[in-house]
Amino acid sequence: MVYQSVLRKKRQLIEKGSFNCSDSFYFSDTIGEGSGGKVYLAEHINTGQQVAIKTESGNKERLHHNLNKEIDILRLIKHENVVTLLGVFEFSEEKHLVMDYMDGGDLLDDLYKKKRPHSEPRAREIVAGILSAINFCHTRVGVVHRDLKPENILLDKRGGVKITDFGLSTRLLETSSYLTTFCGTPSYMAPEVLRHEPYGKAVDIWGVGIILHIILGGYHPFFEPDDAKNNILIMKGQYKLYNKYWSHISPDAKYLIRGMLNICSSERPTSCEALKSAWLLATERSY
Repeated sequence: MVYQSVLRKKRQLIEKGSFNCSDSFYFSDTIGEGSGGKVYLAEHINTGQQVAIKTESGNKERLHHNLNKEIDILRLIKHENVVTLLGVFEFSEEKHLVMDYMDGGDLLDDLYKKKRPHSEPRAREIVAGILSAINFCHTRVGVVHRDLKPENILLDKRGGVKITDFGLSTRLLETSSYLTTFCGTPSYMAPEVLRHEPYGKAVDIWGVGIILHIILGGYHPFFEPDDAKNNILIMKGQYKLYNKYWSHISPDAKYLIRGMLNICSSERPTSCEALKSAWLLATERSY
């Protein structure tokens, strides 16, 4: 009976397919590159399911540490707006993360293809998805993403939204609500990070604010070519909502952006407060 039970379980595993073995996949094109490595499109041999597989590349010791941390964090997060970790395997002394594949590409590519900003209803859908995931990360598992940007927001062709690339993410310890590691993508770093001050969950709200600005206005709020000068603009919170691009945007959307891009982190809305903002709770209306 025990032997038959073991055989039955093995048969079920073969039928469903394992996501923890390199021999289970046909690798295809490179579809992206995030913190820690390249991302490939692959197909599961037994099931035909398309998946995204992230591999290590670069400084092995540092990236191996980051990848292990990303694995631990993704195993904690089960949310419809966060990529799902399906499996992990090692091949050629490199770790590979198997994740669900989003067939709409990332948000930045989406904006380039459309060649115009998103409408407010679509922007509302995208930001609601991002904030829902961030709220879960912040309140349920104590995770801070630390690298929110359009490239790390994935879409599917049905309009779904998922956050990816948790390579720079970390968990806040119960004994401390602040972090000190200097990390992130320069033009998306919050002022407190650039000032080398202790920081917390509010850095993710800053990132969402920049994303919202980009998808409604069509440009980055801080776009000075010189990095040092751009950092000064960020730390001072100096940006403009040019009338040419923002005259048709609702006051509630602008109010939310200004709140998220407040240089004082304690005055930014929390993820929960942002989800309850007038703009996100609005239905279709005329302004």
